[in-house]
Amino acid sequence: MASIRSSSPNRSNYDISDPLQPSVVEELLKGQIEWRNIQDIIRVSFRALTDTVKNQAQAIRDIERIVSNKVSKSEFHSSLAQKLDYTDFSENLAHVKASLENKTSRFEVESLVLSKVNDINYELSSKAPMQEVLQLAEEHVQVKEFATTIDDLYTKLDMVHEEINHMLQILPSQKDLNEVKDISNLKITELTNTLRGIEENHDELISKKLNRTEFESALARKNEEIKSLHLAVEVKAEAEWTETTFRELKSLIVQGQKNYEALQEEIKALEDKNSECWDESQKQLESLKNDFEASHNELSSNVALKADNKELEKAINLMHKKADTDTMHEHFTIQRKQTNESLNDKISDVKTILKRTEDGFLERIKTYEEYSKQLENSIKDAKHVLKMLESEHKTVTKETVSNFTKELEDIREDLKLEINKVLKTIEDVNIEKATKDEFKDIMGKVNQKLNGKADISDFDKSLQKSQKELVASFQTIRDDYKIYFTKLENQMSAKFDQLISRNELRQALSEKADNSQVSRLISTKLNLEEIVKLRSEIEVALSEIRGKATKNELDSHVASTKIAIEEISKELMSKAYIKDICTLLDMKASIDDVNSALVEIHKELDTKISTQEHNVHLNEQQALNSILCSENSIGRWIWRNGQLANGFAVPWEIQCINTSPDNFIWEIDATNILVVSPGLYEITFGFYCKKKPTVQLLVNGETILSAVNNASYVIHHSSGRLKNASSSSGTISGLTLIDFIALPPRAKISISYNGDRSCEGFLSLRKL
Repeated sequence: MASIRSSSPNRSNYDISDPLQPSVVEELLKGQIEWRNIQDIIRVSFRALTDTVKNQAQAIRDIERIVSNKVSKSEFHSSLAQKLDYTDFSENLAHVKASLENKTSRFEVESLVLSKVNDINYELSSKAPMQEVLQLAEEHVQVKEFATTIDDLYTKLDMVHEEINHMLQILPSQKDLNEVKDISNLKITELTNTLRGIEENHDELISKKLNRTEFESALARKNEEIKSLHLAVEVKAEAEWTETTFRELKSLIVQGQKNYEALQEEIKALEDKNSECWDESQKQLESLKNDFEASHNELSSNVALKADNKELEKAINLMHKKADTDTMHEHFTIQRKQTNESLNDKISDVKTILKRTEDGFLERIKTYEEYSKQLENSIKDAKHVLKMLESEHKTVTKETVSNFTKELEDIREDLKLEINKVLKTIEDVNIEKATKDEFKDIMGKVNQKLNGKADISDFDKSLQKSQKELVASFQTIRDDYKIYFTKLENQMSAKFDQLISRNELRQALSEKADNSQVSRLISTKLNLEEIVKLRSEIEVALSEIRGKATKNELDSHVASTKIAIEEISKELMSKAYIKDICTLLDMKASIDDVNSALVEIHKELDTKISTQEHNVHLNEQQALNSILCSENSIGRWIWRNGQLANGFAVPWEIQCINTSPDNFIWEIDATNILVVSPGLYEITFGFYCKKKPTVQLLVNGETILSAVNNASYVIHHSSGRLKNASSSSGTISGLTLIDFIALPPRAKISISYNGDRSCEGFLSLRKL
């Protein structure tokens, strides 16, 4: 396009080729020399004329620019022929408007959704928000969790009760402890009584013996009478006196053995505490036993030769009745000297024996007194230890009870605080919650409003149609304008390439349509205002279409609203109603019930003992059990079929009892019984048959005891006593033996039998 150049005083600055620019006139008018002799009116008229020409030239240039941008008639008619008429366009636009008016706009949908969302939010704002509910649920215990915690507490309390009951069942009660104390006191009294009995027995034995003065006076009084009758009565008197003394000595030996066994058992009960005293006392007891057996043998051998005063008097009275003393006096004078000598010898022997026995009994009494003192000291120590244990037990129980009560009080206070917090939170939540009826009403309103709206499918179809039509119309308009503008650009470029003159311009203008024709044509077409209106309407329609939601947006929005409503409904369904919470709270225990249960638990726990006391009593009970178990190591076996192995060995068929099978090893029909651990054992065996058998006890193949089939001929290879008894009704008592033997490790015990084969027997071992 040609640009309009501004005027300047220099002529060279003007474009000469421009025919419409009055540059020469302007230069002349600006000059003053040329206008000196010319009137001013002429100059002014010329200046006015140049201004009008200039303005006309500017107007002509504007017209040229407008005309250059316009189309020719042919092009204009051809383009108008391709376009829609005003009627068609107005009909299509009315149809689109009608279709858009029937549909709900995006703003209405969004406003409705927002109103519903606002209503829901308003309803939800009156409720407790999710975060607060979650925080409350996290910070406080819900109803179910509270119930589970209470159930857990009750289960734990039941577990504690069961453990305490189990511990109480295992623990010895106060009665058991009192019984143990009573048993220990009884054992102590029995020990003291046995010691006193032993002392009394020794005193009786010493008192039963003849004193020296009594014996000499009796001999002096009866010396003359014994001379005549001594030879005839001596044999009978000796036999009777020896039998009585032997019986008395037997009874004394049995009592001594029983007392010895009782002492040995009591010493074993205190073996753990007084091992050193036990060793010393065992040595002393063994030495005393040997001394006692030696003294017994000496007394039985020496005293058997002597006669008792009473027996001698009886014998003398009988002989006085049978024979005359005068006639027999001469007969016995011969033997007087012999009797005096023998009696003197025997008196001296008896004196020495009595001195030995007195010395032995005094030593034994001293040892028993020392042992009794040691036992008294140990008993005092045990009583002192028991008192200390009782005091410690009381202090520990008080401390544990006080600590436990403090802990329970703390737990009770914590439970009260937590329960109060939970109740407050439940009340707040119940106050903030909506009722079920309100929620149903809100959901019904929402559903009604949603049902009153248009369907999504219809709305999508109408939107798609309108969008397609508008897109097609705008696409055609856009293409037409593109073509039109390209043509205009080409024409303008061609016109500016060729500078036309005024004549050419006039010719061109003559070729152009007249104003009347243009006005006629324009009158048939749309006015500018109508076009502006149409453009505004089109823009409004486009803005409405753009403001409308697309299908995807609407679907996503509807889906999100549905999801939100479902979540809200789920949240509301998961919430508990006031009635349910009230019923649950009514079903649960109150604070008073919990406090009363805790008080009862405190009371029950106050009556129980602590773990330390339980451990102490368990240790004591284990010590007692170990002592009792050590005393109950017993094994017993039976022989019934009467058959012998190798012609002499007894096969033991049946095992009646075996409390320590690791120590007493037995096999069926085996002749040997293996005793693993060494030590002192009590052995008992018996055989029951019509005729008296001969029995031998073998240890590792060596005979330690033999019994021939005569009760008066028994060979003891160790201390013991063989009892034999029979009855007219049959074999009742049998031939039995009770003895105490010290066995080496892994000793093999067997019995050799010789006698009637229709016999039965047993063997019993007990470790001491």
